[in-house]
Amino acid sequence: MLLLCTVAYAANAQKTDYIITLQGDTVKCKIKRILFSSSVKFKTDTMKEYQEVDATSIKQYCFRKAKYPQRAVTLPNKKNPEFLSLVEEGKINIYEKIVTSGGYPTSYTYTYWYVQKGTGPLVDIKSNALINRRSRSDRQEDLIALINDNSAVLDQYKAADSFSFDQIKSTIHFYNTGEAPKKSEETTEEVS
Repeated sequence: MLLLCTVAYAANAQKTDYIITLQGDTVKCKIKRILFSSSVKFKTDTMKEYQEVDATSIKQYCFRKAKYPQRAVTLPNKKNPEFLSLVEEGKINIYEKIVTSGGYPTSYTYTYWYVQKGTGPLVDIKSNALINRRSRSDRQEDLIALINDNSAVLDQYKAADSFSFDQIKSTIHFYNTGEAPKKSEETTEEVS
């Protein structure tokens, strides 16, 4: 019975919104997204009104309905941080930025992945946009430079001979956890 209660509590705890302050404190709260803004509003049980915060005032937030937590990071060649989805966390982090352009009736959604090893700079590594600022070979070389201190991961990556989102994620997950990708794992090749 105690195990069942613990599992139920853990499942419920995962549905809680939270923010992480600049000091590293985790605060359970309710979060509201602000339409057309990178800011969010939060409210704890002791607050009367929601307070607006942005990527300069908190480190991270997690909205219970979101697939990934949102972390404040500064993109290459930018001055101010913004919230990006934290797809993989470990020795190497993967961050995702989704950009929608155009409008009715035609809009396009582009996915951009950035990686960061330790406290190093963010490196743009992958996107599904037709035009990229950096060549595919430069981005592949950057990924190899990040994982070259782990020969098992490097060998697996080179043997896969793929630069898809799935392959990059499984390679970095392998680097972070030591869990080798399954042999039967299918990877989909996407635009550079």
